[in-house]
Order: sequence, then structure tokens, then C-alpha cells
Amino acid sequence: MESIGAVKIVKKIWNECSNGYVAAIVTDEDSTTRAKLSHNMAERVEAGTMEEAERRYVPKVPGNLGPKKTDHGELPLDHPEIQKLSDQNHFIKNYKGDYYTLVNLPKSKSQTCKADAMRLSRNLSYMMKQNTPGVGDNENCTFEQFETAAEASFEHHWNNHEHCGSWCQAVSWTEEEEVSNTGRYRDKVKFEKEYRQQLEVKEKFHSTKRLRRCFHKFCNNKTEQIH
Repeated sequence: MESIGAVKIVKKIWNECSNGYVAAIVTDEDSTTRAKLSHNMAERVEAGTMEEAERRYVPKVPGNLGPKKTDHGELPLDHPEIQKLSDQNHFIKNYKGDYYTLVNLPKSKSQTCKADAMRLSRNLSYMMKQNTPGVGDNENCTFEQFETAAEASFEHHWNNHEHCGSWCQAVSWTEEEEVSNTGRYRDKVKFEKEYRQQLEVKEKFHSTKRLRRCFHKFCNNKTEQIH
């Protein structure tokens, strides 16, 4: 229902508003709305704006055509491409979910605990709220600063504070304080297996492409409340 309504609104604005159109949307990354508000690949191939190979996955046998990609696009061909931004709250929820996947594995396969999942997701949540362009504590934040802060949200948990800002107490610790606070953070040498597993989740979500979709000032809280 949500995706059907979104498509109708976008088409209505395109057809009835001569000076306006929807340029960007903020949704969950795996939403049906995002898929429907794209151009139909079959129509693009027919119109000559896309090659047949582009609408297919990489073939298993070289020289053959791969299977067709799922194609739910309903955006009119003459409508400009809509920028797909990610809702930060859903992004953090999915981020935490991948850590909880590690939490729920047998202890023989993963030692990641609930505290890891909660702290890492909380760190990323704080980071995004503090570095939202035009809104957060650092309202003039650049994307490069946003990426560095995201790196700090993970590495801070593992006692690496080279990316941390003034908010981090460990940055200004004396040698005596470092000794007295030993064990306060996770040790990536002692728990190398867990660090590597959690690093895979971090690299999946902290890629430049995915962080770029989160670098905006829009919030979906009001629309979620309406639902």
C-alpha cells in the first residue's frame, strides 16, 4: 500500500506540476517503494537507453546472458532519475541486526555479545545525529568528516582512538590513566576473531556508497508515526 501511494504521488506531481518533480526520496534500503520508483529496465532496453546486458546479472558461463534482474520499476521514462537516500533509523536498525546475527551464533563460531551489538549501533546512532549536515552539533560537517566519524564509531569500541574527536576521553588520557583504564575497551589483539567478524559488518555498512546515502538532513520519524 505504501509503495502504491508513493508511485501515485510521484506521477501526480510529474503530470500536474509544471515546475516541480520528486528529485529524492528517503526510505529503508530494501523497501518496495525504492524499487517501484525506478525506471523499468525492460522499457529502457526497448527505448535504447540501456543495454540488454545491463539488466542482467553477470553470467556464470562467459559469452552467455545472465539471468534478468528483478524489475519492478514504474517511473515514467521521461521522469528524471530519483535519488535514493537511506533513512538513518532503519540503517542503524539493519546495522545492529547484522551484529545480532553474530550474537546468535554458537559460541564456537562467534564470541560477539549483546553488549557489542548495542554499543556499536549506539555509537553509530550518536555519530549520525551529531554529524547530520545542517542539523547536528557539527552542522557544517563535510562528507569526509562524516566518514571519519563513522570510522571512529567502530574503532573507538576496539580501543583505537586515532579517528575520535573531542568527545572521546581516551584521546587525552595520560600514561597512568591508560594503565588504570586497561580493559575498558575491547582488545583487537586478544579478541582478533571477534574483531575480524565485526569488521566485516562494519565494512559492509560503512562503505562510501552506503554512507553517502545517509548523509542528509531528512528524517522519517513523522511519517513512521503516521503509519
